[in-house]
Amino acid sequence: MIIMRIAFRNIFRQQRRSLFTALSMIIGFILLAVSFGFGEGGYGHIIEMFTHSSTGHIQIHSPGYLERPNLYKNFQYTRQLQTLLKNIPQIQAQAPRIHCGTLAFIDKKTTATRLTGVAPLKEKQLSTLADKVGQGQFLDITPAEAPHNQIIIGNGLARILKASIGSDIALVSQGADGSIANDLFKVVGILKKEVDGTNRNNAYIHIYKAQEFLAMGSNIHEVAVILTSHKKSRQITKTIKKQLKQANLTEYEVHPWEKIEELFYRSMSADKKGNWIFLFIIGLIVALGVLNTVLMSILERTREFGVMRAVGTRPSHIFLQIVLETLGLSFMATTVGALCAGPILWPFVIYGIPMEQPITIGGIEISTFKAGFVPGAFIIPFLVIVITATLVSVFPAIHASRVKPVDAMKTH
Repeated sequence: MIIMRIAFRNIFRQQRRSLFTALSMIIGFILLAVSFGFGEGGYGHIIEMFTHSSTGHIQIHSPGYLERPNLYKNFQYTRQLQTLLKNIPQIQAQAPRIHCGTLAFIDKKTTATRLTGVAPLKEKQLSTLADKVGQGQFLDITPAEAPHNQIIIGNGLARILKASIGSDIALVSQGADGSIANDLFKVVGILKKEVDGTNRNNAYIHIYKAQEFLAMGSNIHEVAVILTSHKKSRQITKTIKKQLKQANLTEYEVHPWEKIEELFYRSMSADKKGNWIFLFIIGLIVALGVLNTVLMSILERTREFGVMRAVGTRPSHIFLQIVLETLGLSFMATTVGALCAGPILWPFVIYGIPMEQPITIGGIEISTFKAGFVPGAFIIPFLVIVITATLVSVFPAIHASRVKPVDAMKTH
């Protein structure tokens, strides 16, 4: 206890020396916290944008649909399934979908298109599809509200067919009952142009109209799910599978977004590994800075330790005092560093850094690179600073505890 009091007193006894040592730790903490916030948080922001764009965090299909999509691989979106998903606290939203390929006609102009049936209200809660409408409006909540069959088309499809708001488009496809599906739809919205052409030839209609158009009854192809965080996708996938099995519902396959968008996930994982190397280098630079400052602050006190040895202080007490001093100073410095890093990082979390030239990742245009207010941005710098400072103090502490009083007191 006495050694702890002496160690704490010594921190404030040499205020100038302690201030310089603490400043190196504080600056190192802020640098590492901001770097980690942009690294981990930035990737998290991109993944959330990507999954909210269309995919969702989890998808439910009929067995084999993900590997080989097929009109006939459909299932009923039963109330039992809806309730099961609704009762999982981590699930924020769920939306049923129907997918098929069709031919679209306007007069003599024709092209292939990917048609998706969506539930407008549920889709708004789950994805950003409604925000992508550049002209016109999104689909009405229920088909009964619409005086005609509504359709939203991609900008590429609009260009090929020379379509505009109010144009009538004829769609032809194969029905689930083997019949030829055909109907007339009125364009109520055209999607914005995207950099990489995503959604260019896509078209969206109300899910009830899609079921009627394809003679699917009440069946669907997919249920997309959004969670409170993309990091929980694998865990909740296991939870859903377990609950489906317990309810004896075996006609479903459940996949996390990492499996659905495997190429995107792999590219992000590879990029994150490169980012960890960068963070390691930043951490090493910070550690070396702390090492140099702590080492110098201890070695310049050799005479002081010689006097302590001369008056009978035990070597173990000197060793413990130095380590406790450094540990106490590092705790105080990291606390101040965290208080400073928070306000510095926060504007980058809210507003980010605008990019002169937007980049596209997985069909998502990113014009602002944002940081993330993640726990790791404070935990990692804290551990790096405290552990580095403590380890650095061990060698000079051993040296000081073994110093000969006569030789030490000759040091200036």
